[in-house]
Amino acid sequence: MKTTQTQTQSPITLKKNLDKIFQNIDLTKESSQKVKLLAVTKNHSVDIILKAFKHGIKLFGENKVQEAMIKHPHLPSDIELHLIGHLQSNK
Repeated sequence: MKTTQTQTQSPITLKKNLDKIFQNIDLTKESSQKVKLLAVTKNHSVDIILKAFKHGIKLFGENKVQEAMIKHPHLPSDIELHLIGHLQSNK
């Protein structure tokens, strides 16, 4: 799998960024909008997904069925895994 900038980000920076996002989501709860954060995990490892889950993200999205099927057995049962976008075929 590809290495991305997110994968090399320190846990402290990740936590700070997620805290800021969750604070902004909490601010919208006062309005009529409902906001949920869905992390797209395309090309990210199970380890990265578990780190994000540990910091409060519960919704994850994949656009490749094969990748979702490989990762899903290694994830906690209370993670919500969604297929998103146009599903990509094998190329």
